[in-house]
Amino acid sequence: MNITSNNEIIGKVFHYFQEIESTNGYANELIAKSAPVEGTVILAAHQTKGKGQQGNEWDSAAGQNLLMSVVLRPHWIPIQHQFNLNMAVSVALQESMAAQVAAECAIKWPNDLMIDGHKVAGILIENTIQKQALAYSVVGIGLNVNQTFFPPELTRATSMKRISGQDFQLDKVLSLLLERLEYWYLELMHGRLEGIRARYLKHLFQYQERCTYRVNGQMIEGQILGVNKFGKLMVEVKQSLVEYNTKEIEYVY
Repeated sequence: MNITSNNEIIGKVFHYFQEIESTNGYANELIAKSAPVEGTVILAAHQTKGKGQQGNEWDSAAGQNLLMSVVLRPHWIPIQHQFNLNMAVSVALQESMAAQVAAECAIKWPNDLMIDGHKVAGILIENTIQKQALAYSVVGIGLNVNQTFFPPELTRATSMKRISGQDFQLDKVLSLLLERLEYWYLELMHGRLEGIRARYLKHLFQYQERCTYRVNGQMIEGQILGVNKFGKLMVEVKQSLVEYNTKEIEYVY
């Protein structure tokens, strides 16, 4: 893969591996042992122990997808507003995919990207906290690009190739993603949160739609109205506004 970047921050330093346990794991090791340059990118053709949200493994065929982590130092983000980084990354990923695939790409709170109700990408952000701020953030991204076969249990998985019917050059997909990550990260850094939030809500999965969810083992009907400043999902249920953390509500679709 031809790896280059003209960005000011993201992609100035690359670590590339044919195989690694986890790009997020390697990034966290770098942080523990040294002071990596902000924007350092760890990229792998294959992960043997890829991480997903809530300890799940990320399944990916070798050499067919983008598996990467970016080391950031957003010390200017208070820990109570750390979800702002998630929004900026989600918007960057959504925008880069929408420019390449002729299908609606939605952001599924809190950490997935969806096309036609199927998961095409996932985000895992791991933070190092110091003095009530984010000393380091490791932004892990798994993007299904050219993989067309998935394990039978992953019935909701898809890829850019599955959707479009065409092969993609991984270096070009990477280049555009890094460019959009840089843009939206700088927007966040400069305090332009409203533009990030507006695009996030515009592409939020099931936003303002009447849908079914599972809460405490019970089915409920609700309407997503947004995400609050702490990253909780805001859902109107029986004419009342209820706010949910990640593990408190499950999509049913």
